[in-house]
Amino acid sequence: MNTQLKQLITLLFVSLVSFSVNSQTADLVWEQYVEQGAVNSNLPDFSYAGFYTKATFDEQFELATFNVMSFGAIPNDDMDDSLAIQEAINAASENGGGIVFLPKGTYRLRGGDTAHVLRVRASNVIIRGERVSDENATVLLLENPSEPEEFGLIGQNSSDLRSVAAISIQGDPNDTVLANFAGQDLSRGTRIVPVNNTNELFPHQTIRIRLTDPRVNVDAPDRETGDLIKSLIKPFNFEGQETRTFGRYGKTVEYIARVRRVIDDKHVELYQPLRSDHLEKYSSVIMAFGGLKNVGVEHIRIESSWQGQYRPHLPYPANASDAEVIRSEREQDYGWVAIWGTWISNSWFDNLSIDNFTQNLILSNS
Repeated sequence: MNTQLKQLITLLFVSLVSFSVNSQTADLVWEQYVEQGAVNSNLPDFSYAGFYTKATFDEQFELATFNVMSFGAIPNDDMDDSLAIQEAINAASENGGGIVFLPKGTYRLRGGDTAHVLRVRASNVIIRGERVSDENATVLLLENPSEPEEFGLIGQNSSDLRSVAAISIQGDPNDTVLANFAGQDLSRGTRIVPVNNTNELFPHQTIRIRLTDPRVNVDAPDRETGDLIKSLIKPFNFEGQETRTFGRYGKTVEYIARVRRVIDDKHVELYQPLRSDHLEKYSSVIMAFGGLKNVGVEHIRIESSWQGQYRPHLPYPANASDAEVIRSEREQDYGWVAIWGTWISNSWFDNLSIDNFTQNLILSNS
C-alpha cells in the first residue's frame, strides 16, 4: 500500500474524534493493522469496502431519465433553478427511481432553507451532470448559506444546519429491533452471530448493529463510567471537553452491516465481521435499516457564493461583534455545505468537483 493511501486512512481514523495524539502513535496503530490484520488491530476492517460499486448497480438496473430542462430548469439564465430540479428529483422518486440529468451549464440554487436546495428522499435516484472533453460541464451554484436557527447533533435530525446543503440526502433511521444477540461475548472479527431468532432476517439484508453501554449515565455526562467508547478508541484517551462529550453521547454505538446467509433459526452469517468485541453486557441487537440505497451523485461541479475568509468557531472578522460581524460563526462553521447525507447504503459520489465550501461532504449513519 502506498504512503499516500496509508496517510489518508490514518488521517480518517484519527479525525473520527478529536483526540490529541502524536503521529508516532497513529503510525503504530496503522502498522499493527498491516502486520496483524483487522482482528488483532483496533482499526475497522476495510476488507469489505468496495464490494458493492456503481458498476454493480449499473449491471442490475435500467432507470428512466428525467431531464431537468423538461421541468423548467434553464442553465445560465441567472435565475433560481432549485424548484425545477427538485420537481425532476420528485418525479424520479415517484417512479421508483431514475436518472435526474442536468445538461451542461450553470444551475443556481437559492439556498437558505430546505425549499431551495436539492433533497433526495428515495432510493435509486441518481443526480447526473454532463461531461465535455473529460471535464464536468454541469455546475450547481449555491447562492446563500443555511438559515435555520435549530442546530442538532450531526446526523441525528434534519434540523441540523448542515442538512441545508446544496444536495441533501436523507433516509429513515427505523429503530425496529429484528433480533437480539444471544447472551454471550463475541470477539472482534466474528462473522457467524448467534441470535435469539432469525424470523425477521434474510440473505443480503442491510441491517444496523447497536451496542449499548449500561454504565453510561446520560444525566451525568462528566462521569467516566463507561468503557464501550474507550475500547473503540484504544490506545487514545479522552482529554478535556472530550470527557464530557463522550460521557453524554457514548452510551450507544452502531454501524451498518449486511446478512450473508441465515444458517438456522439461531444463527446468521454476516458479510462484514464484527467491528469490535461485542460483550454480553452491551446487549447487542440487530435493527432494521430504513435508509436509502443506490443513490448517486456524479459528473457535477458544485460551487458556492461564499466570499471566503474562514475563522473556525469565530465570527469574521475574528474580534467583531454585533453590526461589525460580516459572517457569523454559525455561517462559517455550518452554513456552506456541498453534500450532506444520513442513513445511506450502497451509494456513490463519483467524479465530483467541490469548490468554495467550508464543509464539502458530510455523511453519518451510512
